[in-house]
Amino acid sequence: MKSLSEQNKRLALASELADIEWRQRAVVQWNSMLRGLLPNIKEGEEIMKKIADEDERNLRMLETVMTSFGVRVEPKVFTKGFTDLVSQRMADSGAQVVEKLGAYALVKQNQAMCCTLAHKIAQVSKLDVKEAMGLFAGVESSMMKQVSQVQGLVEKANVMLMTGELPPSGVAGTVRDAVVSVAGAVINTVGKPGDEMSVLNILKMDHLKVRTLFNEIEKAAVPLDKNDLFYQLRLDLLAHSEAEEQVVYRRCQQFTEVKELFDESWSEHDEMRSVMDILSNIDAGSQMFTDRMKDLQSIVQEHVDKEEDEIFKVIRSKVSEDELVRMAQDFITRKAHIQRALSPHIVSGMAPRGPEVPPPAMM
Repeated sequence: MKSLSEQNKRLALASELADIEWRQRAVVQWNSMLRGLLPNIKEGEEIMKKIADEDERNLRMLETVMTSFGVRVEPKVFTKGFTDLVSQRMADSGAQVVEKLGAYALVKQNQAMCCTLAHKIAQVSKLDVKEAMGLFAGVESSMMKQVSQVQGLVEKANVMLMTGELPPSGVAGTVRDAVVSVAGAVINTVGKPGDEMSVLNILKMDHLKVRTLFNEIEKAAVPLDKNDLFYQLRLDLLAHSEAEEQVVYRRCQQFTEVKELFDESWSEHDEMRSVMDILSNIDAGSQMFTDRMKDLQSIVQEHVDKEEDEIFKVIRSKVSEDELVRMAQDFITRKAHIQRALSPHIVSGMAPRGPEVPPPAMM
């Protein structure tokens, strides 16, 4: 089977992430509906509370991953329709608890399956995608663990409905739950959602991804691959620079020690955008493209070095950790908004590869 183009790989991953995020937002709402419906199941309420807390954190982790990845597309029509059907069942006062739990469990299983698919797509993608998806391992592990937990609740609810008694706890089920719980705990303590990090760490993650993209463009042997990678780079740089200006620069320009550096950084952003506009109209297989790409890399690298070596040092000394975390929240929110506006236009500039191959159709 012929491998998909770089463009289509990224669109396939963007589609899966959009579906996962869409369902996850619904799951967060369903969790509040299910709370209070399991008073007769031992530890049921406690398990649902832990799942609800994890789901909110997973949603924020997803937003961090998607913002780092950069490409935004709409969820599939089927995903929206399926989620709406489950939402209707959850809101139906005439539906039994086991029916609601069954529908909920189906979505949880689907989430875990699609998380695995997204992880596999990332494994066969370029290095910048792998880096952007780094925190996703924690989300995937959490989803897998929750499938086991929810299945246990469904089993207990069904037995309670049919017999009025709780089933005995099996050794196999206990061991299975323990294994996935430990695995999830280990992975989830490593990564944090973006809105729990300092904004300086978020900016450094973006800088690392951009350096990776420059290397990938340089190594790409096929002009069409260079073109696709350039448009990913352009999307990342435009979203990063605008969000950085609006969230970080505007708040920190008051520091006289770095006012001149901030003024230079604004100018460097403008220069960077101008060079990218030029590159957008140059054949990716030409020497001119290579030369202008080197110019862009030089501008960006000098800009990044100045930020990390000088500007970040002053910001750390002047801004509290709590404020840096709040700035991270604002930066991610703003960057995501910019990506949603830019993605349809940027992606359309990627190299055409003949008939469009649609992303894998998953629930």
